Amino acid sequence: MKYFYLILLFVVTLVSCKKDSKQEDEGDVAFIGGELINPTSSYVILSKGKEVLDTISLTDKNRFTYKISNMEPGLYTFHHGVELQMVLLEPNDSIMFRLNTMEFDESLVFTGKGAKKNNYLINLFLNSEIEEKAILGFSQLSAVLFEDKLDSIRDSKLAKLQIFSAKQTTSSLFKELVEANINYDYYLSKEVYPFVNYTYTEREILESLPEDFYSYRGQLNYNENNLQDYFSYYSFLKHHFENMALAEHFKRSKDNIFNRQSLDYSLIKLNLIDSLMKNEDIKNSLL
Repeated sequence: MKYFYLILLFVVTLVSCKKDSKQEDEGDVAFIGGELINPTSSYVILSKGKEVLDTISLTDKNRFTYKISNMEPGLYTFHHGVELQMVLLEPNDSIMFRLNTMEFDESLVFTGKGAKKNNYLINLFLNSEIEEKAILGFSQLSAVLFEDKLDSIRDSKLAKLQIFSAKQTTSSLFKELVEANINYDYYLSKEVYPFVNYTYTEREILESLPEDFYSYRGQLNYNENNLQDYFSYYSFLKHHFENMALAEHFKRSKDNIFNRQSLDYSLIKLNLIDSLMKNEDIKNSLL
């Protein structure tokens, strides 16, 4: 009988512990923290999308740590002063970063669990900034040669992603974001080509493009919710609608040169955005 009471007491205690554990369940959790050199204010702001999660004060050593409970995997944004940068957070990540506000993006380095994927993303972003200057030079080439140059850049990036993924354990979300970054940078360069090639008028350039130059448009997703805060995706959409509106405008007018102040052009663009975009946040920003 004594042993029966001991067993009963153990079971009651175990059930009670489980109940307390459920009450304190915080769902998926991630940690983020950092150190800021030359801070311009005494706090950082952490947000996801348009939702501000918290304003976090810096310590006297200009550091902070923050725990995200019931977290949703995806891109988070930390703001400091007028600067901002994104970080990919997934369950059980524990990421620390160090940056100098004098060179905000260039000095940013992540450490901890989840750091490698974020260092990969920031390096991809910084390299894209360098590539933009080279691509601007390519933009004066014919459409065929320009496309060859772009294809080479994209193929190189995708190959590097394969090598990284083979060495590191990566999530499907990480791969989706990197591929989106690579592809939308590629698409963006094609969309702005008629506007930055100065050898002919915009009408002449559009009419001379190969038939399959914009073939990727058939597979576009205009409502990538996971990418709505991603600069590459938003920038692509902005120029994409400009380009499509201009092509349609040229069908209706005798203009040869892009006139941003044209009422007809502006109405076409507004109607395209309104008809194709379903994500209200992205749609309203574009409108």
